[in-house]
Amino acid sequence: MGDLTSKAIDVWAYESNKEHTAEANVEATEKNAKTYDAGLHDVDHMVRAWADSRGHGIDSDWTKSFVHAGQDQYDLGRNRTLDTLRADR
Repeated sequence: MGDLTSKAIDVWAYESNKEHTAEANVEATEKNAKTYDAGLHDVDHMVRAWADSRGHGIDSDWTKSFVHAGQDQYDLGRNRTLDTLRADR
């Protein structure tokens, strides 16, 4: 009887842990997406402010090309950092 009870507790603990892990992963993914979006917005704002301070229109093709380049570099740097800091390494 004790072995059956122990196995039942093990199964319950495993299933419970699986649910908690899934919830934590969803929460982490949502937080990660918000952080990523905020970073892209910051790059956009910084580049447009820089262009405006130098007499370029904030929606000009010139400024848009630098916004795009800045966002690409943000994405590249962020992904490299995440790859380097992954816990499973």
